[in-house]
Order: sequence, then structure tokens, then C-alpha cells
Amino acid sequence: MSQRVVAIGDLNGSIEALLLILRGLRLIDRDGKWRARNTHLVQLGDIFNRGGDAKKTFKFLSQLQRQALSK
Repeated sequence: MSQRVVAIGDLNGSIEALLLILRGLRLIDRDGKWRARNTHLVQLGDIFNRGGDAKKTFKFLSQLQRQALSK
């Protein structure tokens, strides 16, 4: 069971913003791998909207989900 819940939102397709947030919260390591064992990440709001990296952002979040579930 998660001991920590982190909610983020309105990424607007910005992979750079997502990486900054996740690194700042120490949820991913320098290589972008999930490292927060007892944390549940909740993404609220827009993944797809204005930004040009929506597909890349969605793919990255999907990879993190798989990594988190395997830990």
C-alpha cells in the first residue's frame, strides 16, 4: 500500500515539465526510471492539449506505470 500520494495535472503535452516535476519530487532517478516504491502518482488534467510532446509524455507515463507495478 502506498504511503505517499502525489498528484500532478495539466501537463499539456510537456515531457520536460513532467521530468522536472518527477525529478524534483524524487519519483524518478537520473535515467528516468521509477524509484519511489511507496508512492502513488496520480495524473490529473490534460496530458494532451497544447504541447507538442503529448504522445511522448503519455508513453513515458505508461512506462513508469509498468515499472512501479513491477516493484
